[in-house]
Amino acid sequence: MRAVMRVAAAVLLLAAAAIHADSDVSTNAAEIEVSDLQAARLLIAADRLQDAHVFLERAQPQNEEEWIERLFLLGSIEMRLGLAENAESRFETILERHPDLARVQLELAVAYYALGIDDKAKLHFKSTLTENLPFSVESTVKEFLRRIDTRKPWSAFFSFSMLPESNALRRSDVTVVSIGGLPFELDQDSRPSSGVGLLFSGGVSHSTILADNLRGLVAVSGATKMYENTELNDVTIVADLGLSQQFGSKSMSEGLRFGRQWIGGKRFRRIFGVWTQFRWQKSRSVEFELPVSVEYYRYATQSYQDGVEFSVAPRFDFAINDRTLVGV
Repeated sequence: MRAVMRVAAAVLLLAAAAIHADSDVSTNAAEIEVSDLQAARLLIAADRLQDAHVFLERAQPQNEEEWIERLFLLGSIEMRLGLAENAESRFETILERHPDLARVQLELAVAYYALGIDDKAKLHFKSTLTENLPFSVESTVKEFLRRIDTRKPWSAFFSFSMLPESNALRRSDVTVVSIGGLPFELDQDSRPSSGVGLLFSGGVSHSTILADNLRGLVAVSGATKMYENTELNDVTIVADLGLSQQFGSKSMSEGLRFGRQWIGGKRFRRIFGVWTQFRWQKSRSVEFELPVSVEYYRYATQSYQDGVEFSVAPRFDFAINDRTLVGV
């Protein structure tokens, strides 16, 4: 509002100066000094963007508010001139010092979208949905998110991690355990070492827009565990089919799971189950995930080991910056 009032005041001053110069009432018209930032505002209002950009480049802000305004106006002009990469840098600089400015987050998200950096654009768009946005702005943000999903329906991931010793008995000094109420003595044969293992996992997924805020999901993923004791190795392949609904900064997904797991290279089991996942983008830097699954395992030759497994794996992701993510 203050910026608008300053522009209006400057326009009135210039108009008054022009009238005064054209009249013969006084021959000693006072000169009116206009700062580079004020001149840029007037030129923007007159749609003279190139000239406004020149004045903004040489403007010397007198305080933090003018520093923010100068960079924001530069970025806005550069977006309109098709210089999205330059605009991206302007908006990022502002957010480094003022990370909670929703309007700047929106403009940065649009710049990322224009540059095809959809992951970052999506992060900032979703973050602004946690703010109390006007209805028209919120609708625009959701439309951008829909466009991102439409133009980039495919996604893929790959991860690598190290696994600790998998035999819990090896880490225990207990010599007698109770199984079914009967005591069993543990010897060294019950404590075979698996060694530190490696876990490789990856997958690909496709998201199809079915309706507003409703997506269809198809995903295929695989994982392999590799230990020194090869009998503990396994390979798993899983296919997920489901639906995802978006509710502002929250989403809920659910579906069916089918898979197969090969264990130790000697036996395998089939996997059937259902899954659901709740996701909440709490802020621009914090996201919470709660995946829950119920899976039924059926062995090919050892039916006595068939059973049901229930899994809950809550996760917090902390975005240190746009390029670094830490999960807990």
